[in-house]
Amino acid sequence: MPLKLQSLINKYFQESEIMISKIKKTLKRNTIIANFYYRILYFIKQYTSSGIKAKQQLKAYLKSIPPRDAKIVKLAFNQYLKTKPKDFIKFLNSYKNVKICKVKDAILDLPFEQNEPIVICNARDDLARIKMQLEYYRLHGIRHFCYIDNMSKDGTFEYLKSQDDVTLFTTEEKYTTPVSMSWKRQIIDQIGYDRWYLCIDSDELFCYPEIEDKPFPEFIKYLEKKNIKTVCSFTLDMHQKDVIFSGTDENIFENFCYFNDFYEYKKTYFTNTVLLNKYSEKPEFTNNVEFAAKILYKVPLAKFSPDMLFYNHYFYPYKYNFDTKIISVLLHYKFISSDAKRYVRIAEEGNYSRGSEKYKKFIKNYNDNPKILFYNKHSIKFDNSKKLLNIKIFDNKFYEEF
Repeated sequence: MPLKLQSLINKYFQESEIMISKIKKTLKRNTIIANFYYRILYFIKQYTSSGIKAKQQLKAYLKSIPPRDAKIVKLAFNQYLKTKPKDFIKFLNSYKNVKICKVKDAILDLPFEQNEPIVICNARDDLARIKMQLEYYRLHGIRHFCYIDNMSKDGTFEYLKSQDDVTLFTTEEKYTTPVSMSWKRQIIDQIGYDRWYLCIDSDELFCYPEIEDKPFPEFIKYLEKKNIKTVCSFTLDMHQKDVIFSGTDENIFENFCYFNDFYEYKKTYFTNTVLLNKYSEKPEFTNNVEFAAKILYKVPLAKFSPDMLFYNHYFYPYKYNFDTKIISVLLHYKFISSDAKRYVRIAEEGNYSRGSEKYKKFIKNYNDNPKILFYNKHSIKFDNSKKLLNIKIFDNKFYEEF
């Protein structure tokens, strides 16, 4: 492509991004307009310098693997390349140059069934939540865990190594979203496809109504019966009665047992719904909006096939994000005592989305107002999973037959 034309495309793409950032509020309100603009933006991205570079790298990679595999991999990778070419290059470089190392395999007492999901989770210096996570998932029928430890120094690595039901990987590769995607893809390549995986963060507990009486294998059987391949969820922030970051990291599940029902449905080009936190529309939360994630939608549980690529919140190709409405939640524990220091580290390292921009805002707002309290007169106590059916956006009809 002529340099002059390439330069014009790059310039037009930058101007398009600026235009979209200026009309973001309009896009949030009007789905049709949003889908139109995003389709244009992604079309342009393919012909920017990074888009062309990403295509060249993918083409070279596909030539290096068997043709049958190349056809499937192209299906999985192509939409990611079109929408986020710069990130795709980082992902592909990590994926080609495997830098995760298996430390140990899990020891399972009984043969593993196809309807038993395997948990996949990144971990770094999060021992208290990892202990809570393992206890919770074991209680509800999960028998196999895969953790990727990313240079923990608080005993997380040693603890995971001592757990019989954990397959443990380790890596010293610097965490970014594209890189963490490659870690998960590498692990699923090793374990196998056409089986169920639950891809979560270390501060998340996947939950659905009646989980106490109907554990994960039974839930998966029901999904199979309904011919469902992916499960839509959202992160439900869990709070304690005290201000954020107070207390200790002990008894997290028992202490952080309150949530607020300020959420709404919105369709997008990427996924079936996006959930917007409505704290900002409640007077008592006006000053706290920066501490509440605005886009909470996730698709964490899925029966993976080779043509699927798991992103941070959803799947490529996008068609895999439309199987259900909201039928589950990820109980989200993001304000425990040790998180204050953790967020400072994340902000300083700049590894997360847009240079850890969200975490930098967290720290600034917290320093300005360290007495932030999410518990309020509207808060609902989570004492059993049926309370989820009270959330307005939850698809209650799905559970009529369950």
